[in-house]
Parts: sequence; structure tokens; C-alpha cells
Amino acid sequence: MKLKIYKDIPAFYSDTKEFYLKEEVVNNLPYGLLKRLMAEGDTEIPFMAAAEADEGIRIAYLMTPPHNLIITAAKGVGDEEIFRSADLLLAEKLNPPGVIGEKEAAGKFGEHWSKRTGRPLSLVMDQRIYVLEKLNPIKLPEGRLIEAGPSHGDLLYQWIREFCSETGVLFEEERIREMISRTVTCLWEDANGRPVSMAREGRKTETGAVVTLVYTPKELRSRGFAGAVVSGISGKILEDRKYCCLYTDLSNPVSNGLYIKIGYQPVCDSVSLKFS
Repeated sequence: MKLKIYKDIPAFYSDTKEFYLKEEVVNNLPYGLLKRLMAEGDTEIPFMAAAEADEGIRIAYLMTPPHNLIITAAKGVGDEEIFRSADLLLAEKLNPPGVIGEKEAAGKFGEHWSKRTGRPLSLVMDQRIYVLEKLNPIKLPEGRLIEAGPSHGDLLYQWIREFCSETGVLFEEERIREMISRTVTCLWEDANGRPVSMAREGRKTETGAVVTLVYTPKELRSRGFAGAVVSGISGKILEDRKYCCLYTDLSNPVSNGLYIKIGYQPVCDSVSLKFS
């Protein structure tokens, strides 16, 4: 096995596109992020690497500091290959804050990295990736779905900040403000025209898009608002995309049950880990 380090985003995209698209939904995070980096023409070069063997890419790595290292392993990759690729990354003096990816691969990498570096490993979140290709009808609360506009900017900022605080997601003020100004966020308005829940259309893959930032303030929960906004934005995405997908926190059975009711189907488990 050899490790190829990339300093050019288009070159990494070209070399890994086919690898990522073998499991497009599972790899929505690294591939969707890579597509965004290509589109935006970022001047900051992320960490990009591919562990290769005779049969091609076995493991791909992508990291945009200060975020976690994303690991993507090909089907059939064994523990020793993961350990070997981790050792090759150690030789590059890489210092990731954590690792995220399919549960088994990320877990094996994290345990090995922790042993080799002496940095304690801890769980941030057990996750599950769900995919939706056909929307189930559900009973909706009174109200309507709207697309957030400029007048909702302060509210979105506040809700995203609260979402990040609750989930442990890194809050990046500059990027959040940019995201609010240029990406699609949907709101559910109650019968009085008051916004009560939000969901955002996030990164896109080849044929799908991710539903993210699903949030309802605590005092408004358990009234069907989250189901309404997720159902609404999912339907909008499916108008011109083959699928939409999302991540859930496995410690929250209510949200997992809600998404299944809407029509989302589990694809695989993912895990987010951090090194202390």
C-alpha cells in the first residue's frame, strides 16, 4: 500500500470520483464536500489523500480544518489496511481533531490512531444515514411550508447556533452567515404565520441532496412541525433529484421514527469520534 497526498483539488476529484460514486449515498459527505470545493474554487487546500494498492484506491481521506478527518474505505478493506494507512498518515505529521465515517472503518481507524498517538478517543455521535426516493404522505399540522428569505436571517442565525450547541456541531459564524444568504432553507409556519421549524437543503451529490439543519425550538417540539418541514423540503428536492438523504442521531429514537414514517430508509451507520 502507498499513500498519495494531493495538493490540487481537481486532481483529487478526478482520481476519487468513481471511487466515491460506487456508493453515492454512503459517501455523500466527502463527495458532496468535494463537489462544493470544486464549485467554489477554494484557495485553502484541504488535506486530501488516497491509500492505493494494485487494485486501485482502497481508502480515501478528506479533511477541511478545523473539521474531522473523513475516512472512506472500499468494500472489503480489512483492519490491517486501515492500520497501515493510518501509519502512513502519521508519517505525514497529520493532526486531526477527530474522525468521521462509516462506523466500522472510522472506529478501527480511531482506535489505532489513539493507541499510536496516546490521544484518548471519545464518541461525539452515533449516527445513521437514511435515504428517501419516494415520499410517504403524513398528517401535517396546520400551517404551510415557505422558503426562508432575507427577513428571516436573524432567526436562522439564532436557530443554527442553537442547533450546533445541542448537537456538538462546530459553529462557524462567517460560514453560517454566508450559507444563510445563498442556500435554500425551508420553514414551517404555523396557522398564525409564525416560523416554528426549519430544514435546509445541503450539499449535493451526483443525483441527490442532503437534508440538514433540521431544528425546532424546544418549546415547540412534539407538535409535528419537524415532520412537516422535513416532508416539505424532501418533496421539493425530489422534484428534480433522484433521492435525498440525511443523518440522524441514534440516541434520539423520536427523530429516527419520524424519518421512517416519512419514507426514509436506513443505509448504514456512521460515527463521529474525537481525539482529546
